[in-house]
Amino acid sequence: MGAKRLLVTMMLLLALAVGAAPASAEWFGDLYVGGAFTQNDDLKAKGSFNGTQFELTARDLRFDGSVTGGGRLGYWFEALPWLGLGVDVAYFAPNVSSQNVDTTVKFAGVSADVGQVSFDKVKLDVTDVSFDLMLRWPGLVASPQFPKGRLQPYLTVGPAVFFATAKDSTNFGTPNNQTSHDTSVGVKAGVGTTWMLTPHIGLFGEYRFTHFSPKFEFDSDVAGFSKTKVETDVNTHHVLVGVTFRF
Repeated sequence: MGAKRLLVTMMLLLALAVGAAPASAEWFGDLYVGGAFTQNDDLKAKGSFNGTQFELTARDLRFDGSVTGGGRLGYWFEALPWLGLGVDVAYFAPNVSSQNVDTTVKFAGVSADVGQVSFDKVKLDVTDVSFDLMLRWPGLVASPQFPKGRLQPYLTVGPAVFFATAKDSTNFGTPNNQTSHDTSVGVKAGVGTTWMLTPHIGLFGEYRFTHFSPKFEFDSDVAGFSKTKVETDVNTHHVLVGVTFRF
């Protein structure tokens, strides 16, 4: 199933779930900001020259940390106060700065380690839409004013669709400064704690992990060279603080 088709399907399922939610459900809206820290990973660039396949592998490529932020809308079931659903939209930018990387080249089936190669900067923008199953521990530090508890630890997990845009500088052939787009299905999981300041407003901290594997494609105007297909894994740790509104 394609990423766009899966996105539409999940949105329809969520809409049906929201429509079936009881009027007494505890709705919430979250706003948050924080830092995103993407793990180093290998990057592969594949193509052909005069019909002969080549593959370049840049090992242990370093991604920059970035600011991240977004919002989440959902609800906790009244009959099952430990269970909730949500839709989350977030943005982060794990750019690749100029660096030297150990590189392997495979041409016509023969591999060779070419040592350290200069890798120029790549700007990477990522927006993800996740569909969250949420579990919380209600009733901690409870009172008549806070029947679900002031302290609410929670877990969240679900599929996510990642919309990524990569702007290369000089790495993948000419013309330079090309832009490529990718839509990939991945996953998001997180753990956090909310402290309710009032029955309707609270603060929370959250750690989340996201994973997806984008694939980009860049043109070449050099005779004999095909398009270059670039792929990597983007595994990111997010540390967030935010405010939640209950209604």
